[in-house]
Amino acid sequence: MKPSARYAIWVLLAIVLGGTVRAQQAPQKLVLNHTDELEVVYEKERYITYANGHVDFQTESGHIYCDSAVFLRGVFANLRGNVFVDDTAYTLRADSVYYAIPTGQATARGERVELWSFADSLYGIGVYAFYDRTNGNFNMDQRPTIYLGYPDTAKMIEVIADNVDYRADRARAEAMGNVLIHSNDLQAKAECAVMNTEANVLDLYTKPVAKRGLSTISGEFISVYSANGEIQKIDVMDSANGEFIEPTDSTNTDFDRSRLRGRRIIMSF
Repeated sequence: MKPSARYAIWVLLAIVLGGTVRAQQAPQKLVLNHTDELEVVYEKERYITYANGHVDFQTESGHIYCDSAVFLRGVFANLRGNVFVDDTAYTLRADSVYYAIPTGQATARGERVELWSFADSLYGIGVYAFYDRTNGNFNMDQRPTIYLGYPDTAKMIEVIADNVDYRADRARAEAMGNVLIHSNDLQAKAECAVMNTEANVLDLYTKPVAKRGLSTISGEFISVYSANGEIQKIDVMDSANGEFIEPTDSTNTDFDRSRLRGRRIIMSF
C-alpha cells in the first residue's frame, strides 16, 4: 500500500472514532468508543465501518454494547450479538438491533427480546420490538408478553397478545389477537384490549370474559376501573351475563351464588 493511501485511511479512522477536533466541534449521536477490530470499506459511494469484538457505542443518553456492528456514520448502525442498549429512558436486549441514528429508533429481533421503558413502567418480552425514543412509543409483535406497572408486583398487569402497541403521548396500550390478561385479582380474555395507564381503565372488546376469584362475567364489551392496584368497578355492556360466587365469611368455606343476565351489569367493589 502506498504511504499516501495509509495516511488517508488513518485520517478516516480518526474521523469515524470522533477523535479529531472537527468531530468535537460537531458532536455525533452515536460515537464508537471501543472495538477489538475495525475496518472501513468504501461501498456504493459511502464509507461503511465494520466493528468486531466488544463493541461499545456512546449515545447522547447512554451506551450501546454488542459483539459486532456495521454502521454508516450519522445514518444507521446494524448491531449484532448480545446487543444491550443502556439508556436513561429505557433498556433493550436482543440478538440484533437496527438503530436509526438521526431518530434514535431501534428495531430489535431475537429469540428473546427484552424492552423496559422506565417512565411508562412497561416491560416487554418477545421476539420483535420497535422503540422510538423521541416520543416513547413502542410496538411488539409475534405474541409478546407485556407487564404494565412494572416492576411493582402489587399493581402489575400481565398482557399476552399477538400484537401490542403503546402510545406514550396518550398513555394508551392496545393489544390485539387472543388477548390474555392477568393481575392479582383479575383474569380476562378478549380479541382486543385497550388500557389507559393514566386513568387505570381497561376496555375489553369482542366477546370478552373476565374472572375475579370464582366469579365470571361476560358480554360484548367490558370496562374495568382500578385504583391503587385494586379493581373498583366492572361495567359490562350488551348481552351481559354474570355468575357470581363470593365467600360469605373470612374462612372461605361458605359461598353466595347468583346468576345475572341483562343488557348491562355494573359491579362495584
